[in-house]
Amino acid sequence: MHKVSKNIATFILIVTVLMNVWTIFEFMKRKSFGFLKSGYTIYKSTGIKINYPHINLKKKQFIGTVQYENRIYMTVLVDVQSNTYTVKGSVENILPIIKEKAYEQMTDSEYIDHINYKAHFFVQNNISDFNKYHQEFIQSLPS
Repeated sequence: MHKVSKNIATFILIVTVLMNVWTIFEFMKRKSFGFLKSGYTIYKSTGIKINYPHINLKKKQFIGTVQYENRIYMTVLVDVQSNTYTVKGSVENILPIIKEKAYEQMTDSEYIDHINYKAHFFVQNNISDFNKYHQEFIQSLPS
């Protein structure tokens, strides 16, 4: 008798799992996920800006700066050819200002990684003017 009740319990478990899978399948088939496809996100600027004032494609050198309220807090010189970079300054001084405004702050290494990535991207794609590239990119987006 014990074997029979164990088999019935297993059967009920299998049927329950199959019914749940079928329910999920029907839910997805009817596109009930529509509420996930609509909506919007609001992006609010922290005021921190990353600028690229110097791009030298011949020497494959690139300078990126991190600014807040027109003050440069960090400068990163990237030499793409030798795959090295030099950093002057830190974003740590921005932390107290940003925390007051309840923004999450990126670390020095995250800004360095971002600027290093951009340097390689710009050199590989032969982009010498960030502002011109940015404007062309914005204009190419569908309305």
